[in-house]
Amino acid sequence: IRENLGQYDLANKDYQLILNYFKKSSSMREEIIFAMADNAVRMENDDSAISILLKNSEHLSRLGKIKAEARIADLYLQNGRFKKALRYRKRAYRAYKPEFANKDDKIGSIIAQMTYNATNKLKEKYMGIKLKGRIDNQLVERKAKLLEKLEKSYYTVIQYQSPEWALKACYSSYEINKEFAHFLKESPLPPDLTSEQQKQYLQIINQKALAYMEKADQYLKTGVEQAHKWEICDPELAVYFN
Repeated sequence: IRENLGQYDLANKDYQLILNYFKKSSSMREEIIFAMADNAVRMENDDSAISILLKNSEHLSRLGKIKAEARIADLYLQNGRFKKALRYRKRAYRAYKPEFANKDDKIGSIIAQMTYNATNKLKEKYMGIKLKGRIDNQLVERKAKLLEKLEKSYYTVIQYQSPEWALKACYSSYEINKEFAHFLKESPLPPDLTSEQQKQYLQIINQKALAYMEKADQYLKTGVEQAHKWEICDPELAVYFN
């Protein structure tokens, strides 16, 4: 009741009493531990959430520990502690297996969230790569490689089959391909081209840009179509087709 009223601090005190004084099944204990961590996040106290998960890790099941490590990795990432985030992210990846999703319907979502947010940090770097007044082939190549890496990572998110994070990954894949199309179209012309060469060059660039834009639109279309399908099971997903 206190949790539903937004009294997260009081809810966590009650949860702690249950953990301290009452016999409970391992599944109930695990549910309480993650509820406490979520309440700490709602109170914008990520350090407390991390502490709750670490302190109670020995009481978690095998799958619970994987979920905790993924959650810890994500919280460290959000707070700019990238080395610690990477360490826990690697541990979660090593321990996770796709068949675990059949045993626990939340584990895929937590791993997908961790992967998506880590990919988004790289996306910020990608979006910031711009040409400044002249053609720089090394810069273009670096941005193209980052695009490929980001697409693969967002595809991995989709493979975890978590509707919310799959839809977010579709939209982000749309964004990065649209960005590369604009990057190509806005790139300056190479120097010393004749008028005819300029026309040919622009034609080639526009064709390439169109291909990326078409791919971007396909990601967006796929996301909207999936949102319509999944919204039947989860009305909160309706926001993704607006």
